[in-house]
Amino acid sequence: VEEAGLKTTSFGDKLKLAFKSITSFFSTTKIMMEIITQLKQMVANVTALDSAMVELRKVTEASDAEFDRFLSRAKTKAVELGSTVTDLVNSTADFSRLGFSLKEAEELAQVATIYKNVGDDINSIDDSSSIIVTAMKAFNIEAEDAISIVDKLNKIGNNFAISSGDLGEGLTRAASYMYTAGNTIDQTLAMLTAMTEITQDASASGNALKILAMRLRGAKTEIIDAGESTDGMAESTSKLREDILALTNVTGKGGFDIMFNDDEFKSTYDILKGISEVWNDMSNVNQAALIELIAGKQRGNAVSALLTSMAQAENVLTTSINSAGSAMEEQAIWLDSIEAKTNQFKASFEVLS
Repeated sequence: VEEAGLKTTSFGDKLKLAFKSITSFFSTTKIMMEIITQLKQMVANVTALDSAMVELRKVTEASDAEFDRFLSRAKTKAVELGSTVTDLVNSTADFSRLGFSLKEAEELAQVATIYKNVGDDINSIDDSSSIIVTAMKAFNIEAEDAISIVDKLNKIGNNFAISSGDLGEGLTRAASYMYTAGNTIDQTLAMLTAMTEITQDASASGNALKILAMRLRGAKTEIIDAGESTDGMAESTSKLREDILALTNVTGKGGFDIMFNDDEFKSTYDILKGISEVWNDMSNVNQAALIELIAGKQRGNAVSALLTSMAQAENVLTTSINSAGSAMEEQAIWLDSIEAKTNQFKASFEVLS
């Protein structure tokens, strides 16, 4: 009462002052606790970033000055992209661990971040990084062109009944053999999308596509290693070629040839496209025989779905080929979202820490 300069010491005045003092005390305490919490978070931020930089130094050869410049760029890029600095550094370390230079790994980490931001059904930067690396290695895509992978996945995901995340997951299942079987990444994504729109299972579609390519190439050992049945497979390439020619001969002028000559196969995409052009004219018996021959019983339904959807695959192929710039356009839109603004605030707080 004396400190407040009150001239009265009535019970009411004392009670009011008591409540005011208690409110002030708890308000100040709350502020102090919040300050302590934020200081602890700052320490955690610094510790996490330091750990990430230690891992990067373990797997990358560079001078202290180069690491300092990298960290400075990472802080700026994290805010620009709506990522955390720690995630960006960890992703860079992951790519470095795969043999990429610091410069390439830095660029790839940014591409993986963009894919995580714009891709539907992408749960983490680890998932986006894995998909990008698989596609790069399978189709011999250089680090400087890695953004084209995200362009394709994003554009197709925006225009067809498949998410870019599911499409990427399906691609990781099929990519290892599709390039070997003569397919481009655009053709692979086209078949994968057309199949998945019907099956609604991108992972299963990716596996079916891989087994289809193997059976068309007579890769019996690889099929067994993959844990798949070889029932119904042709005994040799020449027998496979002969059987497909016979089964697709609906005009009496000869059927579809899966090879350019005795030594060179056509791509899986071109084979499926060629067969699809006579598919509806084939008898049910010949259709069933062909499916068992090239897909087996386990993958038959998925391959049948693809054969009836090759017109859609053509649409997807055109979309994929003309997808350049799609990812960055989507990223620009995403940056206006609440999620992006929140992430940018977090990145700024990391930089402050």
